[in-house]
This record gives sequence, C-alpha cells and structure tokens, in this order.
Amino acid sequence: MKTLVIIDGNAIIHRSYHAIPPLTTKDGLMVNAVYGFTSTLLKILNDFKPDYLAVSFDVAGGSFRDEIFADYKGKRVKADQDLYDQIPLVYEVTRALGLPIFTKEGFEADDVIGTLVEEVKNQKPAVKSIVVTGDMDMLQLVDDEIVEVYLLRKGLSDFVLFDERKIKEHFGFGSERIVDYKSLRGDNSDNIPGVKGIGEKTAKE
Repeated sequence: MKTLVIIDGNAIIHRSYHAIPPLTTKDGLMVNAVYGFTSTLLKILNDFKPDYLAVSFDVAGGSFRDEIFADYKGKRVKADQDLYDQIPLVYEVTRALGLPIFTKEGFEADDVIGTLVEEVKNQKPAVKSIVVTGDMDMLQLVDDEIVEVYLLRKGLSDFVLFDERKIKEHFGFGSERIVDYKSLRGDNSDNIPGVKGIGEKTAKE
C-alpha cells in the first residue's frame, strides 16, 4: 500500500516557534519557526518515506465556525508578530521542496486535511494516509489500516503514532466516539463549552 503524509503546517509552525530558542539571520530576521518546520519535514520524510506528501495551512480571515459560535477561540492570545512574519518563509520552503499546499478560504487546515483524507479513502488501489499534527481533534479521522495520526505531544521530538489500537488504549473507546467525547467535555483551547457538569472522566464513561 502506498502512503500519503498530510502535514498540519500551522501546528508545526507554532510548536517550532515555542520549542526553539530565537534564531535570526544576519539581517535580524527571526527564523526559528522556519528552521523547526523544515527539520520536522525532513524527519517525517526520513521516518515514513511517503509516496506522496502534502501540507495544509490555515488562511487569514477566520472560518465558518466564527459565524456559528461568536466566542470560538475567544480566549486565545494573539501570537507574536515574529511568528507571523515567518509564515511566508515557511511557504517558500514548502514550495522550494516541490510540495503541494492545500488551503481554502473560510476553512481551517483541519477541515482541508479531513477532506483530503476522505478523498484518498476512495482511491483504488488503496492509499494509506498519515496526518501529522499537534491537534488531538484529528484523532477522529483514524480508520484502522487506512488512516493514522502522527501526533506531536511535546516540543518537536515527542511524537506518538495513533492507530485504532492506540486510541482505545488511551481513551477506552475508538475513533468513532472522539466527536461525542469532545462534544461532552468541551474544548478549552478553542473556548468551546461542553455539557454542564460533565468533565473528562464522565465524558469518557
């Protein structure tokens, strides 16, 4: 079976910026996120040796979720300008390596990645997808033997490959229940309230 790796570009950029000390060019341009992104990309190429590789990024302007829920991500602190200034450079690196970039206005990288995964599922012969991200929401995409998630947990070196077995080991249920679980307990990182009185333990039960 051939393999497609899809990278959540924003997740890697943010992790890189916070995990790597400030690095600048001789002109004073901050490039720690660019360095971390590129290093992670090379590690993924070496670890998986995929037949296909794509990168997805969020685009400016918000998403359809903001129209549904006005307080979506309402508690997030705006990132440093030094991080935003590096995003065009990350695009340059990605294009220089000949990798396709997938984005869509009004949608997040997560949505685009989910769409790509579903499209690839319909390919004949089958292609295995591996999603590289730091977002546990993406575990809902895991489909045994055909979709796995390579989850960045801490820094840039602590990755765990989640298949169906790993999800059941971690949560006590399969990927088909991730959406229900997240709906019940809510998600503080996105400022999404869960069901009142239900915490993580009860949500898992």
